[in-house]
Amino acid sequence: MHRSLKVPEIVAMIAKCLSQPPDSVYTGVYYEDEQRDEQRDEQSDESEDNSYLYEEPCLDALWGCMPSARPLFNSVLLTSTEDGVMNLDRFNYYAPRVKGLKVKRGDIGIRFMRAHSIQFSTRAKYLLPNLRYLDWSDYDDTPLSHIPLLAGPKVTCLRMPITAWPKHCEQSLNFLFSSIREAYPRLEDVDVRLQRPRGDADWQLALLCSVFSTITSVKFSSKPSPNTLTRLSKMPNLRALEGRHSKARRDTASPLDFPSLQHLHWMVHSFNDAASFLRCLHSTGRPREYKTLTFEYDNCDLIPAELKPFLDTLLTTCSTQTLSSLTLQANGMATLEKLGKRTSVCGIASVHLRRLFQLSHIEVLRIGSLPIELDDAFIAAAATTWPRLRVLHLHSRVPFECMLTPMGLLPLARQCRQLEDLDVDIGSWPDPVPSLAHGSADTGRRGFPLSVSIRHSVFGDTGVDEDEVQRAARLQLMREIFPDAGIDYEFEKCIRW
Repeated sequence: MHRSLKVPEIVAMIAKCLSQPPDSVYTGVYYEDEQRDEQRDEQSDESEDNSYLYEEPCLDALWGCMPSARPLFNSVLLTSTEDGVMNLDRFNYYAPRVKGLKVKRGDIGIRFMRAHSIQFSTRAKYLLPNLRYLDWSDYDDTPLSHIPLLAGPKVTCLRMPITAWPKHCEQSLNFLFSSIREAYPRLEDVDVRLQRPRGDADWQLALLCSVFSTITSVKFSSKPSPNTLTRLSKMPNLRALEGRHSKARRDTASPLDFPSLQHLHWMVHSFNDAASFLRCLHSTGRPREYKTLTFEYDNCDLIPAELKPFLDTLLTTCSTQTLSSLTLQANGMATLEKLGKRTSVCGIASVHLRRLFQLSHIEVLRIGSLPIELDDAFIAAAATTWPRLRVLHLHSRVPFECMLTPMGLLPLARQCRQLEDLDVDIGSWPDPVPSLAHGSADTGRRGFPLSVSIRHSVFGDTGVDEDEVQRAARLQLMREIFPDAGIDYEFEKCIRW
């Protein structure tokens, strides 16, 4: 019976095989032929020594980002001696490699506490000296009081849950937050999730803001109240904010300062909510110098008449010279009543989104499921206005709202030489599919690899289908337009609901 191999041994074997000449590897097992000549023996010895050069990078990659803390803490159990005394030799061999760690249900147990006590007795300062990112996922089984135990001098990002604690726990919670703040002196990014709220959790979020007053990034999975937003807006170093729109905040609310805000990701219900929040952030009267701006809409039933006022507000409150990334993405499914009417859209994108071309430095643009008809003229204008475009995603709500054609992608191939990620819907294909004339597509060398994802959607009850010949011809056309790109093509039938 073969003995089971430990992960480091497997990695070492793979590294050793990779470092050998091709004829010295047979079915994944390294072997030496006794009849080799002296030169081959010398070469094999050198290769065996070089295998250790591969082993360390492999282990670094394997342990660099851990989806669970359990394998790390289990390494303490594996090194118990006969007299029952734990040692940390194996743990200390892996621990410095860990840069990202997710702690979830069941990870914190007796082995973790023993490891920490042994380390304390040896006066080692940190369990994970090179940890950068800590995701504290589960609240019930992994209480927040254990977070400081994984303190490290390099941790910059912390993700943790907050529950609706009773008000009389305020002093204890303040002590807990302060201990976390002290344990992670370089902390910059805090991702807060309000987990199963019961009662008022706003005072806890306010307390969090006061303790972590110097961080640069905050993310809320819940809806922060106006009071919490007001406290956040006074944090001098906050550059990135992500959260959800609160119904309680209206135009009558006090302006929000946010002196250093550059990156905004906000979930809203409508165009009017997005415009309202932008006006609240327009406290100085000058356009705010955002670098990235993302608005996600929690439904597809957006009112077309609200789009133009939203774009007007966007261009009034945001600098057109600094914004490089813009995402307007609707989620969910539009209702049948609105999808059945052509009046449910504003019109074609090249007309009703043309004001976006005043944003002169766009490199990333994502438009998804808005009440707009995407058309080739919009892509042509985008390619001309934004030649430094790196990412372009264009998706329609339903098939009949997409007017894009494969030939409409040619301007991107010719003019956007830095394009890295193209993900679009195609509304219709020519029949028969043509072959491009020589020199009409992307023939120059690119400095970046390009990924192209194409989706062609039709309603399932229209009788439209795609056979293998059509699919092959369509893929061939895309390869002619983008000859050096990786092409992913999908034909999809939608169900009328």
